[in-house]
Order: sequence, then C-alpha cells, then structure tokens
Amino acid sequence: MSRECSRLMSCPFFQKYKDLSTEEAERLKDLFCKGDYMDQCVRKMYKELHGSDATPQMSPEGKILADNDVEIPCHCEEVGLKRKAG
Repeated sequence: MSRECSRLMSCPFFQKYKDLSTEEAERLKDLFCKGDYMDQCVRKMYKELHGSDATPQMSPEGKILADNDVEIPCHCEEVGLKRKAG
C-alpha cells in the first residue's frame, strides 16, 4: 500500500514553485511526499516542531531557494538522509 503525504496538494513549496520542471518536481515528490524519505521531509519536521509552515522557499530537502531559483539538486545522502530499509 503506497502512502502519500496529506499535505502534498497544499504544500506551500510546490504551490510556490509550480513552474519547477516536471522532472524535478516529480523527483522530489517521489522521494519526500510518497517515497522512502517521506518521514524525513524537512518541511514536515519544521511544521511538527514549530507548529507553523516553513518559508515557501524551503525545499523538502531543507534547502532555501532564491525566488528565481528553480534547480534543486538532490543532496540527500550528503545531509545524512538515508533510505529506510524495507
């Protein structure tokens, strides 16, 4: 049974960066909204810790993007995020 983040459709990041390339957006969604890193989404952890949304410029990986920045290279392993076994 596949899981999906309950906030995916209302995520401020994906709403703000709706012009992000389809390939990049799908890569992030597959990892952080539906995939192995779902419980490690920095936006989700920020909301749980602070009770409010992170800035829309914060990616699920925790990178803060400039308003005109649309490239989001994946550095999951570099920041210590590991895929769950299973």
